Amino acid sequence: MNKLSNGKQVSIYLQQGVGMIEVMVALLIFSIGMLGIASLQVVSLKTSFEAEQRYEATLLVDDLMARINSSGIKLKERKSVYLGNESIIQYDSDEDPDDAGIVDCSAIDSDCILEEKAAWDIFQWKLAVQAQAVKHGTQPQGLKGAKGCLSFPDGISPRVTVVWESMTEIGDGPVKAECGGVSGGKYRHYSGPRRRL
Repeated sequence: MNKLSNGKQVSIYLQQGVGMIEVMVALLIFSIGMLGIASLQVVSLKTSFEAEQRYEATLLVDDLMARINSSGIKLKERKSVYLGNESIIQYDSDEDPDDAGIVDCSAIDSDCILEEKAAWDIFQWKLAVQAQAVKHGTQPQGLKGAKGCLSFPDGISPRVTVVWESMTEIGDGPVKAECGGVSGGKYRHYSGPRRRL
């Protein structure tokens, strides 16, 4: 027992361990806060990676659209030149692009005919899609399972679509099976403009 200045006696035994309980409560609150920050970091990284994937898909769509627009091929001839007798060109990044019969039309003064220019553009675009579907070990570093499609729904305006597998489940999505995706699941897609040029 200790005497206080006012003459009352207080037992020291009643206050033992109070400091330890305060420290443990403070540690618990701090730990909960740190877990919240860690989960926020994980969500932030996932969101950032998915934004990067959408950006890469946008670049792929814009690449082929720019190739088509700068090809010099008349609007009404583009569908027959780029697609031939097909209604859609589909490409899966798991396949190697077929370069048989492809003429290099990369030079500005090349003597390529329209069909050769179109075949060159499609070949270069397939290589770009394949390059974006890169893996390092088991971790995807680009568009996992990338697939690309080119069609001309109205016969004049091109529609370029890129489909890839996302990291997160998105439920029923708008992905069309015509480009290799499925409704629901983890597939995302980005389609290029369908406006008249």
